[in-house]
Amino acid sequence: ECLSQSTMLSPVEVLAFVGVAAEVVLISFHCIALVSSCFVLYGPTRKYVDGEANLLPEVSIVKPLLGVDAELEKNLESFFLLEYPLEKFEILFCVKDELDPAVGLVRQLQLKHPKISSRLFIGGCNVGVNPKVNNLMQAVKCVQSPWLWISDCNLFAPPETLSHMVEAIAPDIGLVHQAPFCLRGTDLGCQVTQAYSQLLCNEFASRVVEMFFGTAHTRFYLFANSLRIPCVNGMSTLIRMAALKNVGGLSAFASYVAEDFYMADAIVKAHWRVSLCDLPALQNPGHLSLTLFAKRMARWIRLRFVIATITTLLEPFSECILLGCVFALSANIIWHVSFALTFAIHIVFWMTADFILLHQIGGLAVDLTRFPGFLVPWLCREMMAFPVWMYAISDRHITWGGHRYKLLFNGHGLHVD
Repeated sequence: ECLSQSTMLSPVEVLAFVGVAAEVVLISFHCIALVSSCFVLYGPTRKYVDGEANLLPEVSIVKPLLGVDAELEKNLESFFLLEYPLEKFEILFCVKDELDPAVGLVRQLQLKHPKISSRLFIGGCNVGVNPKVNNLMQAVKCVQSPWLWISDCNLFAPPETLSHMVEAIAPDIGLVHQAPFCLRGTDLGCQVTQAYSQLLCNEFASRVVEMFFGTAHTRFYLFANSLRIPCVNGMSTLIRMAALKNVGGLSAFASYVAEDFYMADAIVKAHWRVSLCDLPALQNPGHLSLTLFAKRMARWIRLRFVIATITTLLEPFSECILLGCVFALSANIIWHVSFALTFAIHIVFWMTADFILLHQIGGLAVDLTRFPGFLVPWLCREMMAFPVWMYAISDRHITWGGHRYKLLFNGHGLHVD
């Protein structure tokens, strides 16, 4: 009886084993993401002969616009320069207000590239609370192509992007998406690997944003998609129109603020598969700051909180610093090893894995000379994670597209302006 009592685990020891298990699970996330990145990213660009090019699907590219920034012209023009048969794609620009300065910019680009089929839609349709869906609806109703590419205005598209997205199409694929990342370098007309020739951005805030999308976000994105768990970010999605119509059309998701999540979920439930393109979506915003980045992350956390509440509440324990503290304390309780040593080993492993993954998503060979420029932005992003999470879960209101919304736990939003 005394022996059985001595072998029983105390509540503290049980929690310690949970902490160790969490570390093992998150390390497996790292490993799966790293292995996945070696196989799913940066496949060769296929060269089509004339006969094959005729078999490529027609694609309508829709671009929701709101205002103008310093990089918008370069971003939009990159879609006019796509290496894809001219008769096989069109660009549909969507603006809510005729007085929006983006209208003049679009018309200039249309005059500059008259051979590219493009149209400008002004006004949108009010079909729900989602401003992006409302802005797109007028154009989407006019789409005749079998594929619809919804692409945010802050994305830059290297010439081969559409060809790579089409390569991911199969008969049972309903949606192709891209992992979000950041455009780096100053030569926006170059190929993808050349655009990544500098690991560091000019502004510190840009580097911190790059750390998030190149490490934490990519890790879970690749992990989920390698296990065929639908994980779709709506920045860049190529959607089969038949699949979209099968789930009620784009307007069916206008009452949701996170329309990308619910649209992908509905397409999967309708027995279509989702495919990840081998090229990332390259964000190239005209202005960045740590404050804007923190607000954007808080908005995403609030969306996740109303969609997957329990998962979001546990989210801080998936971050490097807090998980490292939990693991080091747990190891100390179970095996009586040094807290400081265990924590240091955890940090070194996590940092190394992130450093490698950042190169992988950037299409670069690992170069240790870039590590000094990686360290400080990486630490900044990691230290921001918990405060931003705390700020995010303290409220369920977000500001998006110039409007304020209250998020409901059924995934819908209320316009509260």
